[in-house]
Amino acid sequence: MAREPRCRLTLKDYTALETLLMRCDARNDPIAPAIHDKLSTAEIMFDNDISPRLVTMNSRVAFRVDGGPLDSRILVADEASHLAGITLPVSTQRGLAMLGHLAGESVHVRRQDGRAETLHIDDVAYQPEAAARKAGAADAPARGFEPAAAPPRVINLAARRAERAAAHAMFSRPDDDDPGPSAA
Repeated sequence: MAREPRCRLTLKDYTALETLLMRCDARNDPIAPAIHDKLSTAEIMFDNDISPRLVTMNSRVAFRVDGGPLDSRILVADEASHLAGITLPVSTQRGLAMLGHLAGESVHVRRQDGRAETLHIDDVAYQPEAAARKAGAADAPARGFEPAAAPPRVINLAARRAERAAAHAMFSRPDDDDPGPSAA
């Protein structure tokens, strides 16, 4: 079985997914386990250290589903900013699957109906972090600033992941038949 490519998230995207997970857990949304898995395995990076080919929130992504026709969408954080045919919320299986992966990678998605599909990310036509770096680089010579080439920095969130895993385990006990205080 092929191994999924490593997921890389910006701290902003990681935090947005944590918020989404809290909302999904509260209403028993079926996408919650997939969000939890992505957060548990993601490598967290600073905005300046990510590739301009990485899919982040508000990126315009060109992709194919199961080798079909090319589609292009802007990845958005929530359903409230969803525009049919233009955006793709990360609260969907496809949006969540693409977030944190590079152009050229393929990711597998298990749909709610049980079907599996493969998404191939053809291109990241626009990424806000790359656009911000480009705008900053245009100003840099005027300020006399020369950016140094440094290795990518990864944020260690092991303690935060452990806390979230413990909380997730505490609230998802299938053997617990206690209906809780709301049942009273």
